[in-house]
Amino acid sequence: MNVVEAKQEYESVERLANALVVLSSTAEDGEIEVRISVGQSASLFLLLDLFRVEMPTNYWVLNTAQFVRQVLNTAQFVSQTLNTAQFVRQVLNTAQFVRQVLNTAQFVGQTLNTAQFVGQTCNTAQFVGNSVVVLQALPVLVGLGVVATTALLAKYYFSRKRSKTEVVTLQDPTVKYALPLVEKEELSHDTRRFRFGLPSDNHILGLPVGQHIHLSAKIEDNLVIRSYTPVTSDDHKGYMDLVIKVYFKNVHPKFPEGGKMSQYLENMKLGETIDVRGPSGRLIYLGGGKFSIKTLRKDPAHIVSVKKVAMIAGGTGITPMLQLIRYITKEEDDHTEMSLLFANQSEDDILLKQELEEVAESFPDQFKLWYTVDRPTEGWKYSTGFVSAEMIQEHLFPPSRDTLVLMCGPPPMINYACIPNLDKLHYDVKLRFAY
Repeated sequence: MNVVEAKQEYESVERLANALVVLSSTAEDGEIEVRISVGQSASLFLLLDLFRVEMPTNYWVLNTAQFVRQVLNTAQFVSQTLNTAQFVRQVLNTAQFVRQVLNTAQFVGQTLNTAQFVGQTCNTAQFVGNSVVVLQALPVLVGLGVVATTALLAKYYFSRKRSKTEVVTLQDPTVKYALPLVEKEELSHDTRRFRFGLPSDNHILGLPVGQHIHLSAKIEDNLVIRSYTPVTSDDHKGYMDLVIKVYFKNVHPKFPEGGKMSQYLENMKLGETIDVRGPSGRLIYLGGGKFSIKTLRKDPAHIVSVKKVAMIAGGTGITPMLQLIRYITKEEDDHTEMSLLFANQSEDDILLKQELEEVAESFPDQFKLWYTVDRPTEGWKYSTGFVSAEMIQEHLFPPSRDTLVLMCGPPPMINYACIPNLDKLHYDVKLRFAY
């Protein structure tokens, strides 16, 4: 008889009230201490002996026989302390508690491995041989099962609460936060990774997937504001990273002065700060293929639910795509499929190429990657030239109710390559979004 069956059999038996179980958890060494206060006139605190047993959860497991010999050696004590129905009602009496601690199949798999748990705590034959007769042991089995299970649940619940000690940096989207430059890495001749420190090692940026931030600085007596999407996420504490292409003076004929903000960042010294504001944006990814999208910034959001995401990115427009790609592939329960068409001037200009190809190699059934460049080198195996209808048709998902198209890149690419070709291929306008 397993714990659930014993619980069901004895739930109708009312023996004695006033059994209070107080659980406490210690994070330092992983032990679980359970104290039972019994009776109205005297307090009896029992520290359960916990034996080291190799389990998937690395928790300590109750040794049934020793526990019974030390604590539950008489039927009278059992009748006074382990009224199964009342105990279960006191500890697991609300659906809210169940939702808080049993909300993932992974946790159940980790803590309630049936064969191992039953073998350790509820082996009826061994229990009878080591302690008392079956009729006396069954309530004990129920009590032990509930105590052990509840202790593990409490351990998990309290550890989750401790993880919430993370502090969000972007508390107010209208406030500017001065963040110091703590590290700068040269990725290519004109691409840098800038790392900015958050207020403490416990801080996360607090940026929803799909959103971006604004950097602002006074440059030559003018306030310059630019939008960027970090390549780090809220899995990273204490810092955020921006990968930015620096547009230097006298390099691009159309922009002889270069990029104001990118050159400002390039000239920043370690320890200097820049103002950061956010979150901002009209799209938030909710997980499981669900997006919250605003047509205009002041419009109410509507939910779009899809199974596939087709992405078209140009140059630095890859950063919001990579943010989404990383998040979806990290979530085991998210089976959203993605395809990316990434346009650049040359192979050397491809930002985050290594990271993208690592994801494509690790998740070949979930993420497809294709490039196009204006100036190919010898042996280039991908497409050449402006984004075309043929490229979209060959390398992205076809139009359907289950496919959302995301675009991010220079305005000429969006307006003269992406939109006309999507129209030509009959992609639904309501299932498109341009960052």
